[in-house]
Amino acid sequence: MSGALPKPQVGDTWYRYEDTRHAHIDEYDNVVGTYVKLYLRSYRVSKVTPKGVWLSYIFVGGVCRFVLLDARKRFAHPTKEQALESFKARKAKQIRILEKQLEHVRSAVWQAERAERELQPPPLPILDAA
Repeated sequence: MSGALPKPQVGDTWYRYEDTRHAHIDEYDNVVGTYVKLYLRSYRVSKVTPKGVWLSYIFVGGVCRFVLLDARKRFAHPTKEQALESFKARKAKQIRILEKQLEHVRSAVWQAERAERELQPPPLPILDAA
């Protein structure tokens, strides 16, 4: 990812996409709808080292984060295109994790239903009155 890009400089802007979920609430505090919004966060390079950069969030003073230049996964990226590619990769990984969790939960529910059937007494035979 860092092959053709120029060396970072103090003052450069790096980017990270993040998503947030928002809800619509009615007058009785009931959730009546939700939606997801994508945000592009901007970070300023505050220091450059031989191995990476220190980033500070533009709207929060004093909060810095170190990002390795040759890391496979980065917190933020020097271009919006790389940041979007990274976001999509993070969401694909999140989908894989959640699908495995859902598979686990379905298996547990199936086993609980099976155990419940085993706990029930067998039905009594119906006697013919004739």
